[in-house]
Amino acid sequence: MRLLNLGTRVSHLALVYEQSSRNKEGETLGLENIGEEHRKMIEYIMSGEADKAEEVAREHTVHFRQRVLNYVMSSEAAGIKVGD
Repeated sequence: MRLLNLGTRVSHLALVYEQSSRNKEGETLGLENIGEEHRKMIEYIMSGEADKAEEVAREHTVHFRQRVLNYVMSSEAAGIKVGD
């Protein structure tokens, strides 16, 4: 539950930027995409297709990560050096 709560907070920040957020292939990572991924996961779970649900969940996680990175790299935070 703690991870979900943290993910929700970070996702909220990234969604401010979601209008132009895209992955490397140019696919939109916005709200429409998020809703479609959720619908697919639920559909696959309800039909007993766990492997397909897991695949969509994995893609959903990758897209979440990309939205957050896009947001951070487009903000003032992009100039902050982390690590050596």
